[in-house]
Amino acid sequence: ISAQSPYYKDFLAKKDASEYHDLFIRYKDFWEGGEPTDAQVDAIYKRKPRAPYVDAQFADGTTEKVWCTFDEEQIDINVESDTAKRFIANNLQTLAKHGASIIRLDAFAYATKKAGTSCFFLEPEVWNLLQQCTEVLEPYHVEILPEIHEHYTMPMKIAEQGYYVYDF
Repeated sequence: ISAQSPYYKDFLAKKDASEYHDLFIRYKDFWEGGEPTDAQVDAIYKRKPRAPYVDAQFADGTTEKVWCTFDEEQIDINVESDTAKRFIANNLQTLAKHGASIIRLDAFAYATKKAGTSCFFLEPEVWNLLQQCTEVLEPYHVEILPEIHEHYTMPMKIAEQGYYVYDF
C-alpha cells in the first residue's frame, strides 16, 4: 500500500489507536524480541540488499520498524489481519463493480510472511490467500492473474492450481 495512503497516514497519526494499526506488519509484533537475527534477514527472499523495513515516524514522536519489501513508498500489508482481509475484499469488489474482468495481483509471492522463512511464496499460505481472493471475486465472474517473477517452476505451480500465469 502507498505510504501516502490515508490508511498509512492514519496509522502514523494515531499509532495503536488507528483502526488500521493491524493493517501493517510491525517488526515488534512479527519478530520474537522485535528484531530479526542476521540469519533471519539473510533467509528472506528480497530484491534489495537490506532488511525489509521502513522506520515509521509516528505523530507522538516514536519510531517503529514496519515491513517494506520494495521501497519506503510501498508498505506491505499484514494479509493475515482481519483489517487487511476486509481491505483486500473491498478493493477487489470495487474493481469488479467497475467492470474489471481480470485483476492482476502484483508481486503476489511476497504477500505472505512467516518468521524463520524466506517470506516468499509460502505454502500453504499463498494458496489460502489466493482462495480468499477467488471467493470474493466469484460472484462477479472476475479472473485473478497472480504475478510472479521467478524461476518458471513457481508460475507453473500457480498454473497447476488453475490460475493464469503472469511474469513480466
